[in-house]
Amino acid sequence: AARAKFSAMRRQAKTLASVDAQYLITRSDSATDLSFAKFGAGYVLSLMCDAPDTDLRCTGDDFIVALASNLILLNPEAGGE
Repeated sequence: AARAKFSAMRRQAKTLASVDAQYLITRSDSATDLSFAKFGAGYVLSLMCDAPDTDLRCTGDDFIVALASNLILLNPEAGGE
């Protein structure tokens, strides 16, 4: 069951254009997380919500994707991937 879930997650992966990396959005009881890997390291952008079931910034993907889309690489030529 776990392998099937991870396989489905990989198929749903989208690319965050600002850093040219695939990302995954997950939700917990109090947060929405957007995670991606770049330059051999993992990164997580967490959005904590007081009302995660009703706050539109947490119930949908648009807000956290918009935040992550504003990330920039300050020195993209340094070190490669």
